[in-house]
Amino acid sequence: MEPSTTAAAIADPLGTVAGATFYFCPQSAARASEVGLDVVTLYAGGRGAVLGDVPAQEVDEVFFFFKSGLITGLVEAARKVADVPTLLDAHLAAADDFAMATFGGVDESALAAFDVAAAAVVDALATGEWPLVD
Repeated sequence: MEPSTTAAAIADPLGTVAGATFYFCPQSAARASEVGLDVVTLYAGGRGAVLGDVPAQEVDEVFFFFKSGLITGLVEAARKVADVPTLLDAHLAAADDFAMATFGGVDESALAAFDVAAAAVVDALATGEWPLVD
């Protein structure tokens, strides 16, 4: 299957199961609480932390699908409580927790096949256009 066909085929289910669900799941809420945040603030601060220690306004611009300024405020609030590396660690730990709770029982060969397909999609993307993917 071509990468663009694969991406189109998995976009909705993956976005629902592993995307939207992950950001506000109990595992993310627990990790947010561990660093003194609520789950929404960890979403913005942690997801934005993958960009590095960039100004909050730059994170806001990357999250272009939200109302301008919303993410700036959330990232600034998160950074008052925790530094960027801590936010990133909490975000990634929440992702690991969610993955184990959701996919931990899936046969490893199925996960390996998914990994190959996902890597092909990512490899087909141009770099420098999608900061959260890059």
